[in-house]
Amino acid sequence: MYNRLLSLPLFTGMTTGELTQMLADIHMEFRQFEGGDVIVTQDDRCDKLIYVLRGKVRAEHIEHKRHFVVQEFFDSPFVIEPYNMHGMTQKYEHTYMTEERTDTVMISKQEFHGIMLNYRIPRMNAMNMLCARIQKAEKLMRECEAKTIEEKIALFIRKQVMTGRGQKQLQIKMEDLAEHIQETRLNVSNTLKAWNREGLISQPKRGVIVVNDLEKLKQ
Repeated sequence: MYNRLLSLPLFTGMTTGELTQMLADIHMEFRQFEGGDVIVTQDDRCDKLIYVLRGKVRAEHIEHKRHFVVQEFFDSPFVIEPYNMHGMTQKYEHTYMTEERTDTVMISKQEFHGIMLNYRIPRMNAMNMLCARIQKAEKLMRECEAKTIEEKIALFIRKQVMTGRGQKQLQIKMEDLAEHIQETRLNVSNTLKAWNREGLISQPKRGVIVVNDLEKLKQ
């Protein structure tokens, strides 16, 4: 258990002794989920830090106008939206479902505040995680001048996902995607067909786009 906790981004750099002292001071809830269980649901209040220690998780976000649905798949270790515990909207942006038996550790917001106040290394790690998210958002803003249709589609997908790693699945009608990127439906269809032939994406059924390597869409 100690090695798994020390591998988590929040606790990276702590010694076993420091972690032992922290565990004596705070309460952590260890929970196991079976495959197909829901850990949290989109729009639930984000009042705890949840780390996936072992297993595979699927995150699903339904756009507020229900124009599209985005799914991402993550292997452990993985932390569930730590940035949404504070700020203007303290709600989960995705529903998280287990793909297999999954072990998690949950830390309440109050206990998290205690960690931030009393332990320097987790505090620095939390700052680094927050800065990385801000830098990613700023980078996407600078890249808003996509010119080609390939750039527009790739940028649209990247704006909807949390990270570049792992498989991404987008459920969206062709006309809705065309409207979002201000292109014609025919141009969008032709581009997706070309990507499909090149192996950049797959389209297992109508209205579904599967991306296995998001970085290749940027090239």
